[in-house]
Amino acid sequence: MNRREIDLAGDVRTMPEAAEILTEALGRPIAFAQTPIEQVRQYSKEMAVMLEWFERVGYSADIAGLESEFGRAHEAPRPGTPPRAHWANSRRAHMKAVRLLEYGGQLVFNDVPTPTIARDEILVKIRSTAVNHLDLVEASGMARQILPIDLPWIPGHEFSGIVEQIGSDVATCVPGDAVFGTTTGMGAYAEYLAVKAAAIAKKPSNLSFEGAASVPVASQTAWQGLFTHGHLEKEQTILIHGGAGAVGAYAAQLASHAGATVIATASGDDKAYLKSIGASQVIDYREAQFEKVLREKVDMVFDLVGGDTQKRSFLVLKEGGHLVSATQPVSQEETAIHRVSGVMMRLAPSGDGLGRIGRLLEEGTIRPDVATVYAHQDVAQAWKDIAGNLPGVHGMSPSGPGAAKRKSHGKIVLRVA
Repeated sequence: MNRREIDLAGDVRTMPEAAEILTEALGRPIAFAQTPIEQVRQYSKEMAVMLEWFERVGYSADIAGLESEFGRAHEAPRPGTPPRAHWANSRRAHMKAVRLLEYGGQLVFNDVPTPTIARDEILVKIRSTAVNHLDLVEASGMARQILPIDLPWIPGHEFSGIVEQIGSDVATCVPGDAVFGTTTGMGAYAEYLAVKAAAIAKKPSNLSFEGAASVPVASQTAWQGLFTHGHLEKEQTILIHGGAGAVGAYAAQLASHAGATVIATASGDDKAYLKSIGASQVIDYREAQFEKVLREKVDMVFDLVGGDTQKRSFLVLKEGGHLVSATQPVSQEETAIHRVSGVMMRLAPSGDGLGRIGRLLEEGTIRPDVATVYAHQDVAQAWKDIAGNLPGVHGMSPSGPGAAKRKSHGKIVLRVA
């Protein structure tokens, strides 16, 4: 089988020759009907991909392997059917990616194979990805018992980008769509990402790719913390610890939008910011103890800090109230003593949920907050920046040379393309 033996220019007269070559190679009759020129061009494209696949796996591949990769070769595509997923062509067989080779090691920026996708996945050309504290914690190995990673590892849990390809079972998007979402396998610090279609949503049209990349993890954590686990309702009162953080800021906005009264603990420097996004009261944790400031108990506590802060939170929670933690397990002994419920939540990414948040963003009801944008290859500096809140993690000293000064709130984003 030789690529020079066939003309793939899109001329219908080449189809019998194509059928003859495929029949000989596959050992079964393959026939192409005379078809409109649009379908002929589609055949030509698919055959070019088949030829590359044969070169990769060897000409001895059987019909089952071909059909598994491409579907039935002799069937014409139905009008409106999205293109099938196939192996990345030679122009992007490799991509740039940030990888960690060993726990606590240095990040490397090099070429790796472009991922392939399954039937229920999409291939996204990444435009931006966000940096999260979780990335550094996982990379350090300090929590490997509960947060193991497979090395070498590509970090990154959220992204924005353009759909490049879709799997054969995907009907929710098409190539060219601008999307954002959470990762479902490999990380997003790369030029391309294979991800389950169920974990993504259309990017809000009023957001930049940098802004959109900062949204999925924090916003969904906030939503699920408030409404799935905390059962927050209109006219209730919520206390948010760590209100100026990425999750806390979305929690304040979403709770306020739902008609709840929002009280937040944060640095005094963030008081004006929190007031601007819906907090009715901000308690400076450096100046006062919240349990001594609050005059009435609250219906829900959303703990994004942990430690002693969580323990003292039981003192301000109404009987029957809810304590939801995103940082550490909640003492069931304390919940029983105070007759409240307590749970440590874990994010369960949802494309539908993210789509709902996307609509709120598009309406301007809530807004993202980006602190700094770094180039993809400057990821090491971005990690030094965020390490300011995680001293000692990943062996980085935030006070060392080159440590960036940043505002106290907002996400750090990597611009990939």
